[in-house]
Amino acid sequence: MAILLGSLAFTGANTAQPAGADEPTIEWVRTGSDSVVEAGAFEAMQAAEAEAQGDAEATNGGPFGAVNLGEGFNVFSLRSYGDYTIRLVDSSPYNIEDYRSLVQNMANQVNAPYGLSLQVAAGTLPTPANPSQPNVPNGEIWVMMTASSPCGALMGSSLGCGGVRGLSVIEGEARFSAGAVWLNPTMPSTCQQPVVSHEIGHALGLNHFDDLYLGQKQIMASSTNCSSPLSLQAGDLNGIRWLAEPTPSNDSVAIAATICLGDSTVSASTWFATKEPGEATHAGAPARRSVWYRFAPRAEQNGGTATISTINDGVDDFDTVLEVYRGATPSTSVTSDNDGGPGNLSLLSFVIDSSQTYWVAVDGVGGVGAGRGETDVVFDLPSLTTSMVPLCAPARLLDTRFGGQTVDGLHQATGQVSANATYQLQVAGRAGIPPNAASVVLNVTAVAPSGGGFVTVFPCGQSVPNASNLNFVAGDVIPNSVLAKVGAAGSVCLFSSATTDILVDVSGYFPDAAAFSSLSAPARLLDTRVGGQTIDGAHAGVGRLAANVPYELPVTNRAGVPLGSSSVVLNVTAIQASVGGFLTVYPCGTAVPNASNLNFVAGDVIPNLVLAKVGTDGKVCLFSSAAIDLLADVSGYFMDTTYLVPLSAPARVLDSRVPSSPTVDGQHQATGRIAAGSTYELLVAGRAGVPGGARSVVLNVTAVLPSAGGFITVYPCGAAVPNASNLNFSVGEVIPNAVLAGVGTGGKVCFFSSSETDLLVDVSGYFL
Repeated sequence: MAILLGSLAFTGANTAQPAGADEPTIEWVRTGSDSVVEAGAFEAMQAAEAEAQGDAEATNGGPFGAVNLGEGFNVFSLRSYGDYTIRLVDSSPYNIEDYRSLVQNMANQVNAPYGLSLQVAAGTLPTPANPSQPNVPNGEIWVMMTASSPCGALMGSSLGCGGVRGLSVIEGEARFSAGAVWLNPTMPSTCQQPVVSHEIGHALGLNHFDDLYLGQKQIMASSTNCSSPLSLQAGDLNGIRWLAEPTPSNDSVAIAATICLGDSTVSASTWFATKEPGEATHAGAPARRSVWYRFAPRAEQNGGTATISTINDGVDDFDTVLEVYRGATPSTSVTSDNDGGPGNLSLLSFVIDSSQTYWVAVDGVGGVGAGRGETDVVFDLPSLTTSMVPLCAPARLLDTRFGGQTVDGLHQATGQVSANATYQLQVAGRAGIPPNAASVVLNVTAVAPSGGGFVTVFPCGQSVPNASNLNFVAGDVIPNSVLAKVGAAGSVCLFSSATTDILVDVSGYFPDAAAFSSLSAPARLLDTRVGGQTIDGAHAGVGRLAANVPYELPVTNRAGVPLGSSSVVLNVTAIQASVGGFLTVYPCGTAVPNASNLNFVAGDVIPNLVLAKVGTDGKVCLFSSAAIDLLADVSGYFMDTTYLVPLSAPARVLDSRVPSSPTVDGQHQATGRIAAGSTYELLVAGRAGVPGGARSVVLNVTAVLPSAGGFITVYPCGAAVPNASNLNFSVGEVIPNAVLAGVGTGGKVCFFSSSETDLLVDVSGYFL
């Protein structure tokens, strides 16, 4: 194949470009005037693109095109290996050692903050038989001085040539993994630093970028005047960062992932983690690419033993080290281990002091490329007996649909629940729910029911109560959260009045009734409809709620809810609103807050769970912006604020609409619609009265006018998107759901949306 070759040009001279050298044995494909890709790597690159994109020739400008990603840089097309040893090659009669400090300067710019690691090896390698075809192994970049290169002869204004060679598959992604740099042995000293930085950039996977970025020429421009710039610029560094990304979500102490309170196993990848400034050693090994976890124990775990270990699975394994620190920041070492487990794994234990916050660093040892990879970290922690325990991520327990999948393969693809039938769902002993759990936090979704009706969730072993958790019309896809008491044989029962598919996801549990007192069965406290019935005959058949007039509903000393209860768990259903609007539930005695629990359109029948703070005289107030009938069922209560801490009133923490209503602090408002297939990270800790140490938050999440049918999944940031959902919606809907969400990395909760939509999020309380 005939290949056009070129070299980086010196624009300060007017010397004619010399003729190219004979085509070497190793075939190189031109990707720029002074950049090449070894043909084997190029073909593999094209195959990977063809598989991923369907037609690589039609993408990114064809086979010789670069991926133009903007932000001041281009790349050849793939990301980079990330960890390289740069080796200087004996280039006699020229002295390659003259370039050592210049190569090190380039490495110093790249290392630590950008996800790539360049280590300059001592000594030199022997001269290859043919410098144009060096056999560079994975994880290395060779730098040599030579008059001939795959870009042609290097003399006069032809200053250098650089290229990538070889591919590796890292965590399922093909990446460039080796490179070579050829330097003009007679180039002026003033040109040496920019040319070295430029050509190593090619060896990493950067292509030319000739536009100005932030008003500045970039080092990856296709020509240089050898005076400016002399080092990597902002756009060049953006490209370096892109080549290594994505970095782990828990790459630093500031974004440490929260460890679940119970036993758990998480996947830790250090492939493209970075070393933090000032980070010294872990378990006696120099810090390289650490990822971080944060553990804030509860008082009941005091004096117990925490055991942490790493496990390899045969894919991207590495030699791990562990170190545990304590303090407001990782200031004091508690214990550490390097190879205390089998093989090159680590294992350590320590006695828990519940007054401390613990920080766990997972890192690697060995040379460049050897100290990173993927491992599973196992946290074996003392069990909990009080308060709510959030799971690491929601998990699906039931999916009756054909092809449905659950977390453990049980209760999947079981077929629709028949009309007036009860489905018994095993919850205890699954997805991290202990066998003795008293109550569970569920999200229940009815999918395409055959007719209008309702679903009632209750503890197995009890009769079906006069209450509902879901109310639906034919063809609906509608969810609702449920705090359900666990009944006989560790099961929860679901009664449906109409034939329907049902999904059930679990996000947490209450170990016993000390934290959350679940009623033996839900009970109706309000039914405004003519002929409506309640548990005690009060607040039945009272007529539709008037628009913009608060309704005061007594909740304590009814249905088994004692006087003095701090909060109650209600299921509130709006029925046949006269026009579209919203319902807000709040403690009586306070002003109506800028938040909502239900959003509805005219004629809707729509429910939602509310964890409502009890107000003046044991009452909860219900404010509707439109005339509606309303049902309110109670399923349990919190006696005090030891476990659930209700806010004085719900507060809005996200409104993506443009223009938007104001959020409680002006943050996360008018942010624009959530894109399909994307995740929105919402900071909740430290806002609206939610403290930094909150484990879980009580949210109301509303999808507003989605562009297509789909779902939203709410989960703690730092975890992978689970196979679960909190909202299921149709195009154009305005639909809410309550979510008890675990707080993740950086005090954030993540929202994944399968379709473009606006999103409202209100917070009403938290669990410590």
